Amino acid sequence: MEERFAVMTRKGQVTIPAEVRKALELQRGDVVAFTLPDSPAGATMVRRAPASRTSLVEQLFGSLRSDVPAQTPEGDKAAFERAVASEAEIHPMRDRSTEDHA
Repeated sequence: MEERFAVMTRKGQVTIPAEVRKALELQRGDVVAFTLPDSPAGATMVRRAPASRTSLVEQLFGSLRSDVPAQTPEGDKAAFERAVASEAEIHPMRDRSTEDHA
């Protein structure tokens, strides 16, 4: 059994060595599962978690790119108001206060 070493950062992050990523067939976005030992002296098992453990949102996170810059909240609100006004012109509301409620 070969050992590979990595150093933990002050934030608790560890880079998985390339040989380990290759052996586990890890890809970007894969989830890694750790099986903890009964005591600190025991061995911890690391494996690639089944794909079904991750949600579609987690799998697609960061995959969408656009050349169109994101709108500001103000720009978003203005676009919404224009769309509502345009919809109101197409489908005007009837005045229901004058309708016969028989």
